[in-house]
Amino acid sequence: MKQICRLFHTLRYLHLRQIVWRLWYRYRPVPQLPLSINQHITLPVHQWNSEIYRPTNISQAQFQFMRITADLMAPVTWDNPDFPKLWRYHIQYFHDLNATINLSIAFWQACLAQWTLANPPMQGTSWEPYPLSLRIVNWIIWHLRTGGLTPALIDHLHTQCRALNKQIEWHIDANHLWANAKALVFAGCFFSQNSALYQQGMQLIHRICQEQFDTYGGHIELSPMYHALITQDLLELIALHQCYAKPLPNRWAKQVTRMLSWLGALTHPDGEYAFFNDCTFGIAPNYATLCHIARQLHLSVDLPLRNASGYVHHQAQYYTLIADTAAIGCSYQPGHAHADSLSFELSYGLQRMIVNSGISTYANHQLRHWQRSTAAHNTLTLNQQNSSEVWHAFRVAKRARIIKRYVSEHLIAAIHNGYSSCYRAILHSRQWHLQEHLIAITDHVFGKGQYDLDLYCYFHPLCHLELHEQRISVYLQERCIALLTFNKAAVITIQASHWYPRFGEAIPNQRLQIHFPKQSLPTAIHWDVKIY
Repeated sequence: MKQICRLFHTLRYLHLRQIVWRLWYRYRPVPQLPLSINQHITLPVHQWNSEIYRPTNISQAQFQFMRITADLMAPVTWDNPDFPKLWRYHIQYFHDLNATINLSIAFWQACLAQWTLANPPMQGTSWEPYPLSLRIVNWIIWHLRTGGLTPALIDHLHTQCRALNKQIEWHIDANHLWANAKALVFAGCFFSQNSALYQQGMQLIHRICQEQFDTYGGHIELSPMYHALITQDLLELIALHQCYAKPLPNRWAKQVTRMLSWLGALTHPDGEYAFFNDCTFGIAPNYATLCHIARQLHLSVDLPLRNASGYVHHQAQYYTLIADTAAIGCSYQPGHAHADSLSFELSYGLQRMIVNSGISTYANHQLRHWQRSTAAHNTLTLNQQNSSEVWHAFRVAKRARIIKRYVSEHLIAAIHNGYSSCYRAILHSRQWHLQEHLIAITDHVFGKGQYDLDLYCYFHPLCHLELHEQRISVYLQERCIALLTFNKAAVITIQASHWYPRFGEAIPNQRLQIHFPKQSLPTAIHWDVKIY
């Protein structure tokens, strides 16, 4: 019964089209796709003149990702079942074609030719629609910059575009559908006989811009990393239209400006993004890079927002706080959502101090489940439950809802109902009272009954903790930079943990677990973070 209930609460938010398309793709026969021949391309009017950001994963003809290395020219490399699915996705993107590495056109021509032989049409990971979408764009941009695609590779690229058009990801939607649409627009511009692909892609982009961005300019999945990737996509679509001298849709320039302002609110003083929902380093361009590319394209860049879809950025003289009072993400596609309601991150000057745990994998196993859990974030748990019912690698059943939010110059406050059920009404309220050297935090838990409450607080690996009675000193390079105190008796322990700043990477750090056993509700916990 519990599994049926979980499945019901997972499916009830989906669009009908997602269910229909998932069933269609699961049970239809695999399309047969003969290779295209003698395809002609449209010559661009201008050179591609925008900088390109791509992560670098290739060194000396070897692909390195998630601490796994393989020879690019070995046929078994491309879809080796012994490697994680995420690794196999990333090698299929061909990001390194446009990364800042010194490899010759001849090397890449040989590499792409070898790839075409090792990956027959519609077989394996390489022909799934998401890697198809990213690879199509990367091949086209590389050719616009270098002219490196041979006639045989151009024909094969056309085959890839046809394959994508047969498997648009209506069932997944969200950032996957956006990636499909972008690739269709690129294909429609690049191939001289494919104006229909261009129109289809542009109509889909227009629809997504209306459906997938909120009033703050944020993408509905509320992941800083995926928001940055989509901002980069829109900048590259603008660069493509400039390259082919095509008129730009009126809303694109304004959309980029709003998306950048949103992203600025989720950026720490170190220039990288806060770890809310699925977010990690080394995948998306940082905020400064995107602003630089936007200015290259003669687009305006405004100041960052203070409140971006419920993520609140507070800048004081000695610290920067980013608080999560947002919804968990897209209701019909919460695959990248975490149970992190009312968590926060804190920087001391340019140095991160209090951090959420981050992510290192998308595989469906215990580590992925833990990284999405409430206990992996700087917030409160009730009886060790998750505030939102995250399960599997990309599923959410019952989810926390923010029922009230208040933001002023010196106060951030919100309430969520994630611990409520049909049998009990429990609310978690958190307030951050903001002063120049002090953050006073109050957690209220409203309801009836007795429950174990636990506060978690994770610290950057460079920070060291010392416990003296009920006081926790935070040291950075042997200097005390902060002091945490609590107003009521608790079992406070400093525990070994890990911070996951990149896929495949785990760095030892320390966390605080503040345990309040058998608390009668309603109750309040007051604690201070004093900044020195």
